[in-house]
Amino acid sequence: MDFLAGHDLEDFVAVVEGRETVVQEIAESPQDLRDYLAEAAKSLLAGSRFVDVLPGFVLDRERVPLIEEQLTLIAANRLDESRGSSNA
Repeated sequence: MDFLAGHDLEDFVAVVEGRETVVQEIAESPQDLRDYLAEAAKSLLAGSRFVDVLPGFVLDRERVPLIEEQLTLIAANRLDESRGSSNA
């Protein structure tokens, strides 16, 4: 996959980066959607090429670790962890 030419991927990263509540929103979504997004996030994170080009998709490179963390939570389908932290 040519990550640099992927506008859908760029849009996806923009949503994850720009929406602080995205993990919680996914956690509140139907299980089949959570499963789909978990597989998509796993696929992205498994490719070193994605990790290499991720900084080119974000406005602030310092946010890359946060985006990777959010994608890791989505990939693990452990989205209930984010609910507890937002209520604390």
